[in-house]
Amino acid sequence: MPTHEPGSLDGRDEARARLERFARSGSGPLYGLLRRATGDPERALDLLQETLMEAFRKLHTYDTELPLKNWVFQIAQNRLRNFLRRQSLERRWVERLECDPISCGVVPPASEDYEPLERALLKLPHVQRLAVLLRYQEELTCVEIGAVLDMTPNAVSIHLHRARRALKQLLGQHTGDRKQ
Repeated sequence: MPTHEPGSLDGRDEARARLERFARSGSGPLYGLLRRATGDPERALDLLQETLMEAFRKLHTYDTELPLKNWVFQIAQNRLRNFLRRQSLERRWVERLECDPISCGVVPPASEDYEPLERALLKLPHVQRLAVLLRYQEELTCVEIGAVLDMTPNAVSIHLHRARRALKQLLGQHTGDRKQ
């Protein structure tokens, strides 16, 4: 077993220190991704906190040869996927309740305060939305996005192409420019 001089960090201690730095000062882009993916700043903060807690809990599984940011983004993507599943289930229950004559008068609040692009992003399928946010917000390459989303760079390119096409159509509908 190699010995370390006092004050030096072994691989795990160094990874912990890097994760602490990321949590303190580098998690802003991750929060931005989660906020845009959920459309809800408070939910994004919850998911960010859950992601960082899980990263610290599972730090022993982190391969120190790989970029820490990609590993944390993978954890966030899994947390987001779980959130979206729960949200879908809740939405189905709400739809059932809306059909109930007792609650027919209740209308959910409108989302008019969202920017047109954020509304359009929320209409994209989950994988396309994440690919767009990771590419254009986080400026990751297709290879890096593939590592986060567990897919090939070619699959990422296809998702990005489809997302851009859908966004163009959605934003064209918003402005009245319907191009076919």
